Amino acid sequence: MRKRSAMPEAAADVAVGAKSFEGDRQFVSALHRGLEVLRCFQPGDDGLGNLELSQRSGLGPSTVSRITYTLTRLGYLRYDAATGRYRLGVAVLGLGYACLAGFRIRETAQAHMQEMAEAVGGGVLVALSARDNLRMVYLACARSSEGVMSLQLDVGSRLSLGRSAAGRAYLAATSTEERERLIVELEARADPAIWPATLTGIRDSVRSVHERGFCMSLGNWRAQVNTAGVPLRLAHDDTLYTLTCGGAAYTLPRLKLEKEVGPRLLDLAARISRH
Repeated sequence: MRKRSAMPEAAADVAVGAKSFEGDRQFVSALHRGLEVLRCFQPGDDGLGNLELSQRSGLGPSTVSRITYTLTRLGYLRYDAATGRYRLGVAVLGLGYACLAGFRIRETAQAHMQEMAEAVGGGVLVALSARDNLRMVYLACARSSEGVMSLQLDVGSRLSLGRSAAGRAYLAATSTEERERLIVELEARADPAIWPATLTGIRDSVRSVHERGFCMSLGNWRAQVNTAGVPLRLAHDDTLYTLTCGGAAYTLPRLKLEKEVGPRLLDLAARISRH
C-alpha cells in the first residue's frame, strides 16, 4: 500500500479539482486553473511568489507563471518587483464586495448575532459561514464587547471544513452523497497522522447535529479554542449556511457549550430563518 504524504494546510484550500469535471465539454480548464491561483491567497499572506502559488495550487511552475502574468495584466493581481511576490488586486476586491452584497442574509443576521455575542460574553465570536470547496468562509461576524478577544478573525476568514465546528455542522446537514464525496477529498489532502481523529470528529458531529441540533469542536481546529456550530437553511435560499459561537476554552468549556451556547445557536438559527 502506497503511503500518502501530508499536504500543507494551505494546499487543502484548493478546489476539488478538474477530475470532477472530466468529460464535461462546457468546462473551461484554463479558467479553472486561473481561479485556483486566486484561491491560494489567504488573509495574513504577505504576498506569494510563483513557487508558493505552484505548491499551494498543485499547478506546474510554468503554468502558474503564465497565469500570474495574465491576472496581473487584468488587475486581479499586483506584482511587487522588489520582493518578486504577488498580492490580490483591486479587481478582486470589487468582486468580493459584489459577492457579499448578494448575501442578503447578512443584514438580517447581524443584529441577532450581535445580541447573542453580548449575551454569552467573554470575548466570544459569533459567525455566519458558507462553504467554499474544502473550507468554510465567514460571511458575517459579531463580537462580544466584554472580555478578551480570543479569535482575531473577520469576514473572509477561512476555516477547515473537517476540523472546525462550522465545517462539521455543514457536513452534518448536507446530503449523505455530498458529505461522503467531501470526506474523500478531505482525506486525500489531510495529514495521515491526524486524519483518523478528524474523521471521528466529523462522524460524531453528524450524530450530534442529528440528535440535538448542534455540534462542537473542542480545540480541534485551533488549540485552546472551543466552538459550537449549527446548520442554517432558509426557505428562499438554496445555500447551506452555518452559525458558530467560539472563544477561549476557559470561557467556553464543554458544559457551557452543551447547556447554553448550543441551545442559543439553535434559537438564533430559528429567529434568522423566520425573516
